[in-house]
Amino acid sequence: MPGRHGLPAPEAQVPVAAPVGEFLAKLPPRTVNLLKWALRVFELTPFPWRFSRLEIEARSDYLAKMETSRIGIYRELALLAKLLAMIGYARDERVSDVVGVRTACAVSEGSPAPRVEGIGEIVPRGDGEECDVAIVGSGAGGAVAAAVLAEAGLDVLVLESGPYVNHRDYPTDPLEGLPMMYRDGGLTIAQGRPAIPVPVGRTVGGTTVINSGTCFRAPDEVLRQWRDEAGVPWATDLAPDFASAEEMLQVRRLDIETLGRNGQLCAEGAEALGASGGPISRNAGACVQCSS
Repeated sequence: MPGRHGLPAPEAQVPVAAPVGEFLAKLPPRTVNLLKWALRVFELTPFPWRFSRLEIEARSDYLAKMETSRIGIYRELALLAKLLAMIGYARDERVSDVVGVRTACAVSEGSPAPRVEGIGEIVPRGDGEECDVAIVGSGAGGAVAAAVLAEAGLDVLVLESGPYVNHRDYPTDPLEGLPMMYRDGGLTIAQGRPAIPVPVGRTVGGTTVINSGTCFRAPDEVLRQWRDEAGVPWATDLAPDFASAEEMLQVRRLDIETLGRNGQLCAEGAEALGASGGPISRNAGACVQCSS
């Protein structure tokens, strides 16, 4: 916990509020207005008290209660507060030193270094763009669809709401990277119990750029459901198409040895529980490590 186990204390040793303020200033006005509304509600939830006027221990206890509350908005507000606080706290180098996080890039032995190529400048014509097919989104789905259609001879236009960012220019500071490459600054949340953060990419390459390039095939039971219940007779015959897409995207399964300690702990826990599990498959080619 912050302030314990060798971690510096928030605010006393590591500024949190000021970096969060910088982060919020980079978000779209609509997102900022929603956050302001949510934080005002959060401040008033301990009625008749205000959250900011509670003692530190009382705040911690109240947050713990909110996380397990039966009221959905309470759980989501608690998660939002934690996300904002961690954005400001975890980006500090002193925290990274204790946790052992280091940004690095490594490729499998004997493999060439990743190629660095741009996509060139795209200057729209004054009278608009004409094409046979327009694809919205440049992630794993949109990119593959665009490539297949282009190879078939169609004129394809891919639309992406975010910028193109070369991997050499990836920001290491989350306060810079989140507004640049994530929708809503990475604050998209799936409702439920518990509420779950769902990072959504806003950059060329889509969400695969920010989620370690995770790629997996639709499960067999889902494909059978598509065939039997949705009336898609060819749904269970997609294995060759999956293989073709995986070859195009250079999908490889991550070696257990290259997992971070958090991944290794998850694998050990799954084994202890008798649950199936293992390293994910990623469309990263020869790259085996994006950070330590």
